[in-house]
Amino acid sequence: MRRTSLLRSAATLVAVLSAATANAQTLKFDDICKDQKVDRETLAVAAFNQYKISFFPLMWVANHPVVQKNGDPAPLSAAWRVLTEDTFCGQRDRVTHVVTIEKDANGTAKCDAADIAKIDSARTTLKEMLLPGHGFVAPEGTTWASYSTTPGATLGCTTAPQVAAFLATETVKEPEVLKSFPLRIRGSTDGVQYDRTDPRFAGVDKAALSLENDGVKATKVFKVTAILALAVTPWDDKSKQFIPYVGFDINRTTKKDGTVDTKDDMLSAGFMFAYQPTGSLGSSIYIVQPEYAADRTERSEVFTTTLRYVPIQRWVNEPLPVGPYVSFLPKADIRMRYGHFIKQGSRTDEDSRDFLRLGTQLGFTASGGIDWLPVELTTTWTYLHGFTRAPRDLSQLNVVFSAYADAKKYFGIDLGYKRGRIDDLSSREDTWSIGLGAKF
Repeated sequence: MRRTSLLRSAATLVAVLSAATANAQTLKFDDICKDQKVDRETLAVAAFNQYKISFFPLMWVANHPVVQKNGDPAPLSAAWRVLTEDTFCGQRDRVTHVVTIEKDANGTAKCDAADIAKIDSARTTLKEMLLPGHGFVAPEGTTWASYSTTPGATLGCTTAPQVAAFLATETVKEPEVLKSFPLRIRGSTDGVQYDRTDPRFAGVDKAALSLENDGVKATKVFKVTAILALAVTPWDDKSKQFIPYVGFDINRTTKKDGTVDTKDDMLSAGFMFAYQPTGSLGSSIYIVQPEYAADRTERSEVFTTTLRYVPIQRWVNEPLPVGPYVSFLPKADIRMRYGHFIKQGSRTDEDSRDFLRLGTQLGFTASGGIDWLPVELTTTWTYLHGFTRAPRDLSQLNVVFSAYADAKKYFGIDLGYKRGRIDDLSSREDTWSIGLGAKF
C-alpha cells in the first residue's frame, strides 16, 4: 500500500513537471500561496522545475519506499523525500559529505550525477526562503528540518517576496539552433569529448582572445588560443563520437615601426574518435586522436597520434558534491603520444626527432553552486615521459580561476598561471595571465 502511494506520488509529480515543461507554463505566486498558506507539494514542484532536476531521483524514490511500521507517521511525498534525504540516490559520507552514487549490477548509475548539485541548490534556496524576515509566518519553533520532514507542516505566506522572486527567475536557455548544431569551442583538445550537458564540462579549457595596446611601448599584441570542433554521433550511437577539429595558437606583437614579432604561430587540424562503452567494460572513455600541426614561425610540421584512457569511476572524473555550494571534480587520465616530424624547418636535429611519450594528467575542478556567483577553480598537472628523444620529459602545471558572466558558465574572466610545456612544437612557459575566455 505504501509502495503504491509513493508510485502514485512520483507519477503525479512527473506528470505535473512534464506538463509545465511541454507547455512552457509558469507557476504563479497564487499556486504556492493558497489561503495565505504555503502549498508544500506545489513548492516542491517549483523547485524541481526551477533547477531542471531530472526524473531519475523520483523513480529511485518510487523504487525504494520507506518501510513503515504500525504507528509510524505518514511518509513524505516523493518530491520532499528527494529534497530532504541525503541518501536520495546513494550514501553520503557524514564527514566529507561526498555522495557515492548507487549503481545497479551492470554498473549503471541509478541517478544522474548532475542532479546531486541541482538538488543541493534547490534545497539551499528553499532553506533561504524559509528564514525569518522573508515574509513567511511560521509557528514558533519551526525550522527547516521540522518543516521539510513533517507531513502536514504549515507555513503562512501573507507577503512572500522570495516566492515571487523564486518563480520569476528563469534559467538561461540556449537557442534551438545551438542545441542541434554540434559545435564545440575549447582552449585545447583535453575534454573536447564532453558536450555541454556533461557534468565533466566543468573545468575544460576555454578559448581565449585578447588584444593589447601599449601606449608607452607603442606596441599592439594579438593573442588567440582556440579549438573549433564538430561532434558527430554516427548511427545515433551515443557511445561513439567522431570529432574533427582545427586549432589556433597565435601570439603576435606589432611594433610602432610596423615590424611584427611572432612568439607563437601554430595551426593544427585533426580528429578525435571517442568510445565510451557501457556494461562489463564500465563507462570509461577510450580516445584515438591523430593530428597534424604546423609551427609557421619555425616552418616545422609534425604528425602525432595520441591514445588516451579516461576512467569514469566513483572517485575519478565523477563530480563529488562537498556541500550545498561547491562540487568537486577529480580529473585523471593516461595518455600516450607518438610524433613524426614531416618537416624540420629551423629546428635543430636534436629537437626534431620522432618521439614516443607516455604520461598522465591529474587535477581537479572546484565549482561554485550558487547561480549568482558562478566561479570555478581548475588545477591540472600533465607529465609526459619521452622514450626516444630530448627533451626527455615534458610537464606543465596549469591553474585557472574563472569568474563567469552567465549561470551556464560559458563566458568569463580567467586569472591563470601556467608553467612548463606539453607539446613538442610549443615553447616552455612561466606566465601569469588575465583575460576573457569562452567554452561551448
